[in-house]
Amino acid sequence: ILHHVARSVMRLQSVFGLIPTISGVGKHAERVAAILARMRKEMPEDDVLEECAIDEVIFFDRDVDMITPMLTPLTYEGLVDAQLQIDTSYIEVDETIHGDDKKKGRKKFALNANDRVYSELRNLNIVVLGPTLNRRACELDESYRAFRDGAHTISQVNSFARNLEGFKADLDSVRMHTNIAECISTVTKSADFRARIEAE
Repeated sequence: ILHHVARSVMRLQSVFGLIPTISGVGKHAERVAAILARMRKEMPEDDVLEECAIDEVIFFDRDVDMITPMLTPLTYEGLVDAQLQIDTSYIEVDETIHGDDKKKGRKKFALNANDRVYSELRNLNIVVLGPTLNRRACELDESYRAFRDGAHTISQVNSFARNLEGFKADLDSVRMHTNIAECISTVTKSADFRARIEAE
């Protein structure tokens, strides 16, 4: 298994470049780091990318930290995964959650870096999720009103038209993530959930 982990990281480095710092905590993690160091020395120089998008990788043995996997996640992404099960960066949600009240059924929706709103929300604690979504919605509303109510030159209209697709994508994303947050809040506001967090 350790060689499979090391080979996977080498494959990752072939795409994103050599990771400058690789370390491990625990006996097996340190072995993986050592295997990777050896593999990097054997790697042809032609295959090495100069810059890397990843700054550091730290491997942890499960026996070093057995409690963390049992804790309840409190980030937006963690709760979405716990409630809706993220499967290879996709969730399957009702059409109403996606923002289409007329359709019934389920639809797959991607959760990745292409969604600017999700990129901002994914690591936020649930406490600041609502205010962040509200701020994002207000910003979109203000930018739309500023354009609608102002006098415009042809170049300003052209610039707005170029950004219209991104604006619409952000608006749809805010609507969908607000609906998902409402679904999650029914769980996080329950007495059972609060009692579990207090016990943890």
